[in-house]
Amino acid sequence: MKRKSLLRMFQWLSTLALASCGLHRDEASAMRSLQAPAFFIATAGEDSAPEIRVAGHADWEEAEPATADMHFRIGSVTKLFVGTLVLILHDEGKLDVDAPISHHVKGVPGGDKITLKQLANHTSGLPNSISSREFQQAITDDPARVWTAGEILKFAFAQQPSFEPGTSWEYSNTNTVLLAMAAEEATGKTWAVLLEEKIFRPLGMKHTGVPAKGELPDPHPRGYRHGRPGRPIGYGKVRFDVSGYNASWANAAGDLHSTIGDLQRAVVPLCRGSLLREESRRLLHEWQETGTRGYRYGFCIESWDGLIGHRGDVPGYQAVIAVDEKSGRSFGIAANLSNTSGGKSPASELLRWLSR
Repeated sequence: MKRKSLLRMFQWLSTLALASCGLHRDEASAMRSLQAPAFFIATAGEDSAPEIRVAGHADWEEAEPATADMHFRIGSVTKLFVGTLVLILHDEGKLDVDAPISHHVKGVPGGDKITLKQLANHTSGLPNSISSREFQQAITDDPARVWTAGEILKFAFAQQPSFEPGTSWEYSNTNTVLLAMAAEEATGKTWAVLLEEKIFRPLGMKHTGVPAKGELPDPHPRGYRHGRPGRPIGYGKVRFDVSGYNASWANAAGDLHSTIGDLQRAVVPLCRGSLLREESRRLLHEWQETGTRGYRYGFCIESWDGLIGHRGDVPGYQAVIAVDEKSGRSFGIAANLSNTSGGKSPASELLRWLSR
């Protein structure tokens, strides 16, 4: 059968699968336009029970149905978990968000002038490790490699700082990696263990964690990405199966996996700060202007289009959790495609459609 015929058949099967999940025709159309084989969706009204829906396929070639128990990578949504953890430790007197990172981690350029709060709201000026071309090439050369925080920071610190701390804004994974290291130094426990104790267990999240040896637990869908010929890391129009790419290169900035049920449990507590004391809830939502109209950043949390939460992607997967500030509706969405051929983020685009 010719390629175009196969594609039409896949689209037809996708329509049937989406319809079987109780989706309206326009919802199904919106999902198909975003090119992801599968979407995992959790929604809830402020005073209504959550609804979980799964649509599409776990594997592009085999068309295996996606199911609600599947694990996926959540990318930078991890940052909101780590930021919440740091604020919990602040509440407990184990960390001071106004203290410099040099109190906990040695060797940070200008670390005596960079506070934990500046790390959390991305005003530290520290460069992003993933901006390093050498680091990108190293990930591409060995996508299954499990990276340590120290290895990642070498690529970040080899670059010049972007600005003096507190004078501007720039998103950087380096900041969240350092926040997790501060939490580890202050407690003597790994950031993975701390998240389990302080967030996952209290919220009843039994299927979320740092992947062992970088690998997703079973069951999980295969992950896809559009890149350039021979370069899946960047953006392009060639579809790659990047299921073998782990996210350890992101460390605490993006290396959590979860399920749609667990994401639903986390959305409101993390976005609203219900695990925090009043002072720390204020810090969570102490918004920093970013230079982009309509987009602000708090303590490891985003504010955009009337929503608060966080978006994230790593090769193969894209996820978002958010609460609509006016209506109180909450959303958790994930897809097993990290970007469309047009460079869009499928889960975030679907959220835009569902929340309008």
